[in-house]
Amino acid sequence: MTVPMLFIYVLIGLTVLAADWMYRTIAKVKNEEHGKVDSGKAIIYYRLSYRRRLLRSLWTLPFGMVILVGLYFVPGMTMNATLTLAAIFIIGSIIEIGYTYIKWKKTSIAPE
Repeated sequence: MTVPMLFIYVLIGLTVLAADWMYRTIAKVKNEEHGKVDSGKAIIYYRLSYRRRLLRSLWTLPFGMVILVGLYFVPGMTMNATLTLAAIFIIGSIIEIGYTYIKWKKTSIAPE
């Protein structure tokens, strides 16, 4: 890989990270203005309650599994790389689902 190509890849990566940071900041501000959504439609993840976040994580899990199975058929992808990506995905999903479940149970307890 040449130095100019590496520079382009780094520049694209930094641009994506900056755009993601700006999106998350704007979504957080809008969330504070409107509050959490527990029913109806909400496209922005941060506007969802923890119960809805858990449900979204659970119904998108099969799509991730299909993508992981599809990685097996990508030319040039070794079995070790596929298994590593699958392990990262599964561990990350378990952590995310567990975290949102715990937060949902903590926020659903009504103060007496």
